[in-house]
Amino acid sequence: MVANLTIYPKNANIRQQLKRISKSVKRFSDKMRAKTGR
Repeated sequence: MVANLTIYPKNANIRQQLKRISKSVKRFSDKMRAKTGR
């Protein structure tokens, strides 16, 4: 896994995108949980 990251510099971009996506997903799930919680 780490070796792949060093070989492909593109993966840094991918990781940033994944971070952003996971953040938005987390926000969305939090919203849904708040809705169901009430």
